[in-house]
Amino acid sequence: MTASLLLSLAILGLTLLGWTSQWFWPSWVMDLASSFQVQYAIANLLLWLLLLRLLLQRRTQTIYIGLLIGLACISFQIVLLSRWYRPAIAITPPASAQTIKLLSSNVHPSNKDYEPLLSLIEQEKPDFVLLQEATALSLEKLHSLNHLLPYSLDKVPPGDRQPGEKYPPKGTAIFSRFPLTAQSSKAESPEDRAGLLAQIQTGSNSAQAAWLQIFAVHALVPIRPNFYRQRNEQMTAVFSAARASELPTVAMGDFNTSLWSSQLTDQNTAPLRPVRQGFGIQPSWRPNLSFPRGLQWLGNLFWTPIDHSYISPDIAIDHFRLGPDVNSDHLPVIVELKIPT
Repeated sequence: MTASLLLSLAILGLTLLGWTSQWFWPSWVMDLASSFQVQYAIANLLLWLLLLRLLLQRRTQTIYIGLLIGLACISFQIVLLSRWYRPAIAITPPASAQTIKLLSSNVHPSNKDYEPLLSLIEQEKPDFVLLQEATALSLEKLHSLNHLLPYSLDKVPPGDRQPGEKYPPKGTAIFSRFPLTAQSSKAESPEDRAGLLAQIQTGSNSAQAAWLQIFAVHALVPIRPNFYRQRNEQMTAVFSAARASELPTVAMGDFNTSLWSSQLTDQNTAPLRPVRQGFGIQPSWRPNLSFPRGLQWLGNLFWTPIDHSYISPDIAIDHFRLGPDVNSDHLPVIVELKIPT
């Protein structure tokens, strides 16, 4: 009876943690807790199977009640997770709409081998590549693809790792097949700290060109109260910039915000909508590089989706998917969109 009661309480507790972390008690701790909804559901399923094993050994009323509670909790979690597998509202683009492909990757500043990323870009031939945590080495490697992406903008400090520093200076960069125009913002504003904003005209014929605004996002990791507050300010600034623009907008990159964070509710992100909708959860980050060598496989237990792409209502979605491992703790995000001219 004691074992079945503890298992039932554990299932109920994990379900309440997953639910309340999305909607109640906004804090950096609960925001981080909201990132692992898939893990809560898997843990509850394993606990429910343990309850079922107890039932086979000894049939008691407590175990029957625990099984019912567990089944209700798991069903509730499946309904919450299934949201991302339900198709988004289809938008029919005009015949003149231009198809573009974007690839976003947090390359991790410790990375020295860019061959997997360069090969992926050669294979995918995206129109735009967005880099987060880019270093001077990143820019040097990506400039070798000038034949594919001749234009670039970056906010990457020059130089190598300094004594006492763990990583070299890092920042955000955009590489493009089309000319880029940087959009200035007040220095050290939340919008400025959130990433790099650019405008692009695709095509040389102005009558048939598609104008586009791209926000390469890299928000702070909310692991402290002040980081959490600043991250939220950055998210607010990103979506406010999209609302203020008349151009079709893509906000894409490492948001350091999970799908289930209260910062990414439909109310907070409107009018932008998530490209991921209908393509599944597709977790993009695992902390494998945070574990000692030989134990990096443990990072696979903490997969979570924090790399996103949000678009204006007038942009149609062709596809959303993750790329292969490129020697980082993030998988690249690849999207294909149709932009109205």
